[in-house]
Amino acid sequence: MTLIEVLVAMFIFSVISVGFIYGMLTVLSITRDSRATQVASNLASQEIDLARATPDLFALGTVSARPDKTINGDVFHTKVVAEWVSDIGSGLQCGTTSGGGAGAPLRYKRVDVTVTWDSMRSPSSAVHSYTIINPKERINDPALGTILVSVTTDAGIGVQGVTVSATPASPANGAVALTTTPALTDLQGCSYVLKVVPGNYIVSVTKSGHLSSGSQSEDQVATPTVNPVVVAAGKSTSQSFIYDSAARFDLTYASNSAVSGIRIPSNLDTSFLHVRGLSVSAATTSSLARTVARFPFASGAYNIMAGKYVAAAPGDGAVPATPGCVAVDPTAWPRVTEGAVIFGAPDPAIPGAVPGVAQPAGVAMGVFSLTGAKNRWVKAVSVDGSPRCANTMTYTFNRLPNDAAGDAAIIALPFGSWKLYTGTDATTQVTAVSANRMIPSTRGTSTPGTDVLLLDPRVPVTP
Repeated sequence: MTLIEVLVAMFIFSVISVGFIYGMLTVLSITRDSRATQVASNLASQEIDLARATPDLFALGTVSARPDKTINGDVFHTKVVAEWVSDIGSGLQCGTTSGGGAGAPLRYKRVDVTVTWDSMRSPSSAVHSYTIINPKERINDPALGTILVSVTTDAGIGVQGVTVSATPASPANGAVALTTTPALTDLQGCSYVLKVVPGNYIVSVTKSGHLSSGSQSEDQVATPTVNPVVVAAGKSTSQSFIYDSAARFDLTYASNSAVSGIRIPSNLDTSFLHVRGLSVSAATTSSLARTVARFPFASGAYNIMAGKYVAAAPGDGAVPATPGCVAVDPTAWPRVTEGAVIFGAPDPAIPGAVPGVAQPAGVAMGVFSLTGAKNRWVKAVSVDGSPRCANTMTYTFNRLPNDAAGDAAIIALPFGSWKLYTGTDATTQVTAVSANRMIPSTRGTSTPGTDVLLLDPRVPVTP
């Protein structure tokens, strides 16, 4: 045979061999996939049997994943989802509807089992198995009602281990005290108050270290309540709560100043501004450091500022209908040019809120020296200016020390315009402080004649 004939023969043999090998591999893959499908079907059937054998359907909740199993060299992943339904066609989270309301009572538990495995030929090869489980004992009573409670984080994840209570409201309208304590919320954040006498109830949830926000009227509280929740005979009433482990901020006031011995008001407000809303925390001491807990929203961060921030309400054109009090927010101060220097708002330190985690946060304030007020009580009253602060803030200081080393006290207040008053006791401060006794150490001015102190947050910035 010539060399050409040998090469042609080898090429033909290679083509035939490749086709044969590909066919064999395809057969082996299909066979393996068929075997894996059979194993997955058996695993799904086992999960259905286990669900049907559960004595208490309320203990059968959504499980994101069962432990993986390795069989015949394939790793199988099993997911089980169980939902209460009021009829076969409507699966609901905890049996509740968004926004609450009265609906059909609980009837069945629908169980959906999905089994997948590594190296599936197609995502559609996953094995699904469904069943409807009828409770072994009566859940509903035609003369009584049910309260369905759903507790989730802002991201929609169920909160487990939350205490749920339901007490008669005023007027009770027939409601009576429960004879059985509701179970703690399960893995889905669900709790079910069964066989409730019709009437008006106060429903609340609580768990140590948690705060609420969102669907209920109360915000940033440890024990949110809904009043009333109306229970009707033969109906289920649902109520949802947004609740999560609180984020904690370790605040340091006047963090923008290196001066020592700074004094702040004993009733200072701290505003936490978020795209989802505003909350204000009032201090009860003059400590420069305190810890404040806040709800950890799933997105965005808090802008923390000293003073009581009030947003301006929009009006017609450029003039707001209500000017509010935005002067306490350093970012509300526009840039100004003085000589060759441009002054603008400092970059805000906006820490994110992490559930259950404490983190430091500095709170900038205007700092100034006050002379001739030792051994006296001081009161500061805000003055409207630009930026606007139409809502009056009044802050008081503990008695300034009788310091033999000097007559000046270092004071910190929220940014904006202020008038100061002094007195000889804790309840009366009526003597106005003249402007020449208030000397700003951070940027600001004191205006003689008006006795107004301006505390300006702006700092030199690059163009």
